[in-house]
Amino acid sequence: MGCFEYLFQIQQKIDHLNHLLDNLTSTWNKRRLLYDQNLDLQQLKRDMDQLETWLSCREPILEDKNVGDSIDVVEELLRKHEDFEQTVFAQEERFNAIKRRTLVSDARIATETEFWEKTQCQMEINSPSDCSWRKRLRTKRERRNSTGWRRRSGERRSAWMR
Repeated sequence: MGCFEYLFQIQQKIDHLNHLLDNLTSTWNKRRLLYDQNLDLQQLKRDMDQLETWLSCREPILEDKNVGDSIDVVEELLRKHEDFEQTVFAQEERFNAIKRRTLVSDARIATETEFWEKTQCQMEINSPSDCSWRKRLRTKRERRNSTGWRRRSGERRSAWMR
């Protein structure tokens, strides 16, 4: 065997090791993403459990049927209710924290977007006339947005949730 054959074998081994390293790095990055997503979900679950516990502790206050039978009692009930409202307002940040998107939902949205973009491109390649529905939908959206149409559900939110 000549010197060149040894160099060729060494280069093959180096290439094989580089390929294995690339596979290991790729696997590690995928695993890291899974760990990050899991951590994010576990933190969200913890926050939701804490809020659920907090809310369940306050339910008896709201279920109390006592409306008071004298001015002093009614004034005391009003003070308690105002204290309760302040407590709810103080928890607003915690309620807003659970409304956030998680890493898993971001990944799902990215995957769905990618899928629909590929599907759209494939439809345009196969039959450009099939995509006329998109133009009609876009026109409807533009008309709706120009008239100031808004969803009612967004308008019905309680003041403390804003």
